[in-house]
Amino acid sequence: MKITVDMLREAKACEEDTAIFEEHWPDGCDVTLENCITAFCELELGPNWAARRLLGVAAERQFNKDQHCAHLMRMDGLDAYLKYRKALATAFYNAVKLDEEPADD
Repeated sequence: MKITVDMLREAKACEEDTAIFEEHWPDGCDVTLENCITAFCELELGPNWAARRLLGVAAERQFNKDQHCAHLMRMDGLDAYLKYRKALATAFYNAVKLDEEPADD
């Protein structure tokens, strides 16, 4: 899956997050684990919004399940917060991969 600025605008992303995304990836970006960690940990873009607006139903459901597991590991302190955000990035990446798998006929 490749995410572009046009996709974000069509999905009604807020202007601030769209500008941050565009500054970092002016030509869009493929969804890789590295890019998810950059987007959701370093740039602090919203994985929950992205899951709701950019994923299919099954992938969003998987993200929500994995997100719950990430919440369980969240503790006080910056280090724990960064681990939590990285877990959310991983959950989004894994959900995208699920969305890209061919459907069983």
